[in-house]
Amino acid sequence: MFLISIVGLIFIVSLSRSIYSLWQKREIVAERERLLQTRQNENKELSQKLEYVQSPEFIEKEAREKLNLG
Repeated sequence: MFLISIVGLIFIVSLSRSIYSLWQKREIVAERERLLQTRQNENKELSQKLEYVQSPEFIEKEAREKLNLG
């Protein structure tokens, strides 16, 4: 009976540690997902900015303003 109690206690402690570890990893995954979303938003903004600065309108505007061309 004593041996069964010890084995059961070891099993419960091991299971508790596993559950706690999974809980911590879930929070890490959630944080990484938030970071990924932030980076995706930044990437989208930079892609739009790159598209704009490569447009003929931007190039013409810069030529007029920086080089004093008509």
